[in-house]
Amino acid sequence: MKIILSTSKAFLALVMVMSFALTVLTVTSSTVFGVFSNAVEAVAGARTVRARHVATVSDLKTRNDEFGRRNSRLKADNKLLKGKLMDTGVTYRGAKRSVREAVKDTSTRVSRRVATASARNVGSMAGEAMPVIGVGVIVAATAWELHDACEMIKDLHELDIAFNPEDAIDAREVCGMQAPTNAELWQTIRQSPGDAWKRVRGLYDNLPDVSFTGTYERMIGLACRWFTCGEAEVMAQ
Repeated sequence: MKIILSTSKAFLALVMVMSFALTVLTVTSSTVFGVFSNAVEAVAGARTVRARHVATVSDLKTRNDEFGRRNSRLKADNKLLKGKLMDTGVTYRGAKRSVREAVKDTSTRVSRRVATASARNVGSMAGEAMPVIGVGVIVAATAWELHDACEMIKDLHELDIAFNPEDAIDAREVCGMQAPTNAELWQTIRQSPGDAWKRVRGLYDNLPDVSFTGTYERMIGLACRWFTCGEAEVMAQ
């Protein structure tokens, strides 16, 4: 009796140890987990967690591959449509041109005008900074800036009307602006330099607040009499 009881206890302990070892192996070893899962499926005839996991992964991979193929087709179609759009004919500057040519021509014109205007502005800074006679340089530079802006708007108008003939931008708003004459500019400064400076400060940031004294105003009047204002007053008479 004691022998049977001892044997039973030993067998039960062995079963528990084997069960624990099998549990650890199925968690830590994918190979053991696969073998054990297949064995359970074969005996029970039911899907295990591993089988469901494998099926889910396979289904997701299939869907991902399909989405990848669709995305590739969409990219190819988009590239094809973009190429067709760029080769579509439009009426540009009175002639039939492709969209690609119209955009390229406008970009070239605008970039050339911007480069020329920038060089002109930088080059005129020294002349504008010269006392008294710099006013004439400012007037001339401003007139050129308005001219450049007008020509640039015209270039953009030609491109816009090629795509949007019904409601193209209006170049007259910019091209109709006129720079003040030398005499008009001097007259504005002479009448009220403080108001003139206040208007300038409203257009640009970080300009200092300047207090104009009577001495400054007398200097402006003297300079005006010596240079351009006197000529303007004579011409006005």
